Amino acid sequence: MHTSQSVAFVTTALVLITSFLSSGPVAAQPRPELVEQLEVWLDQHSDLPRASEAPAIFLKDPPELEDERTTSRVAVGERTRGLYNKSDRTITLFRPWTATNTEDVSVLLHELVHHRQATANRGCRARWEYQAYKLQEKWMNAREVSLDVNWTVIGLTTNCKLQNVHPD
Repeated sequence: MHTSQSVAFVTTALVLITSFLSSGPVAAQPRPELVEQLEVWLDQHSDLPRASEAPAIFLKDPPELEDERTTSRVAVGERTRGLYNKSDRTITLFRPWTATNTEDVSVLLHELVHHRQATANRGCRARWEYQAYKLQEKWMNAREVSLDVNWTVIGLTTNCKLQNVHPD
């Protein structure tokens, strides 16, 4: 092996090792074409305007403590699969996530709905989940896949009137 080949090999190995050992987010798998397909679908099936800037999308390991999204876990499943951060306009998808899995892609769609809601400054944040789940369900049903959601829990936890009741 020539010196330049050795240097290239070592550099590539270090980049790969660093990316696997890094605890921070890593750029996610969704290709721009997939995100655009989902955006077009949302253009056609929702009244939410498309955001002027696309969100940054990251893929990372699931959080150790799952207290951030208790409602979602009770209503939809046992683990958090994606999060939208309104303050920095980012979507985080949690491993395992793949662009070939309909349920995984539907999580990306759900988080893209939140990005549109945030940039449009749409209503009470509690209500966002209901709308995002309804659009996710519609998208999945079109692919003959059902979204297993406890609509009672979603309804109770995403009602803005209930969220704004405080005891004196």
